[in-house]
Amino acid sequence: IGAGSAGLAAAYWLRLKGHTCHIFEAAPLPGGWLRYGIPEYRLPNDILDKEIKEITDLGVKIFCGQKLGAGIDYKDIARDYDATVITVGSQLGTRLGCKGDDADGVMPGIYFLRDMELTGIKPDLANKAVIVVGGGNTAMDCCRTSLRLGGESVTVAVRSPKKDMKASPWEIEDAEHEGIPILENM
Repeated sequence: IGAGSAGLAAAYWLRLKGHTCHIFEAAPLPGGWLRYGIPEYRLPNDILDKEIKEITDLGVKIFCGQKLGAGIDYKDIARDYDATVITVGSQLGTRLGCKGDDADGVMPGIYFLRDMELTGIKPDLANKAVIVVGGGNTAMDCCRTSLRLGGESVTVAVRSPKKDMKASPWEIEDAEHEGIPILENM
């Protein structure tokens, strides 16, 4: 259950061992956060699709638009399959937990990235100031994506010193190289 990186990897290795593998995926296309959470400038969909095709070429079948509990029932899975690997991942973004974190224009970063890929609609950020709160890789993807969407000024604010940010060092470096300031200890 789930055609993200874990589900695809499990099906790949199980198929190599000779097992028949079917994957049920809730989203319209397979890839999970590889598709819906990593911006295409970092991981182009055509490359992801090529990798997924290598898995399906082995005989793995992927059924998209099939959400567990809403379209497929676990009792049917248990009846029709000998084993189940559940790889649904983390679907919820984190809110700040402060007043205003649910205001218009404020959203968890993974929803910002996911919704653009799911809908194909990119927000018009031209002439707008964007602040990204957080210091992980998702924050780096959000700030760099915001810049690509025309954000006039894009700033990252983190609670920690920059040296303690959770983002990969090269992600931080890439954001700064693109001119995105990082305000630390906020």
